Amino acid sequence: MDSVEYLINKTALHNINLTKEQASKIVDFLNFLVKYNENVNLTSILNFKDMVYKHIIDSLLILNVLNIKENMNLLDVGAGAGFPSTPISMVGRFKNIVQIDSSKKKVDFLNKVRDMFNLKIDVKNIRAEDAAKLEIFREKFNVVTARAVAKLNILCECCIPFVAMGGFFVALKGPNYEEELRISNKAITDLGGKLTKIEKFELLNNSIRVFIVIKKVKNTLAKYPRNYSKILKKPI
Repeated sequence: MDSVEYLINKTALHNINLTKEQASKIVDFLNFLVKYNENVNLTSILNFKDMVYKHIIDSLLILNVLNIKENMNLLDVGAGAGFPSTPISMVGRFKNIVQIDSSKKKVDFLNKVRDMFNLKIDVKNIRAEDAAKLEIFREKFNVVTARAVAKLNILCECCIPFVAMGGFFVALKGPNYEEELRISNKAITDLGGKLTKIEKFELLNNSIRVFIVIKKVKNTLAKYPRNYSKILKKPI
């Protein structure tokens, strides 16, 4: 079984249906990532089968969690090597996708991927707490995602200000999310959000992915987000 066929078969087992063209593009992207990673450290996951589960299926499951409608846009905060937003772009459900990251090396990679695969992605080298203060970004996105290692209450302050009214912030977490969620209740409410869904997926590689979905129900106060050092020092 070649790589494209393997990807199509494994994603289908998780109710993700890829065309051969989409799967081929994703495989080419993964191969490019592995090659690029020889000079710039972007990911520690380099085995193809591991990448299928931990990068691709992990990213595309968002499409199973949300009811994506036409003309919706997505912001990926701390996009890093492009997960979840690059595979999502290759499947083509969103009208527009924006990736932001504070690392120029990662942004350079994201720009190369966008140009190589002709993706409808806008890439910005900017910190989330700075971008969220700009009118072009603040409360402008239907869906905001983050697959960062920060705690949920930290992510909420960095991400919820971007979400448009009625839109969603989706945090990708592992199985030990309960305590993070418990200490994030105040942050979610204070930032204008409401917890609406927790989706758990048991993947066939024996890992668990949890999607925490927060809906924007009121405008975020102008004082948020604060400087990142303040966010870390005194979380909401």
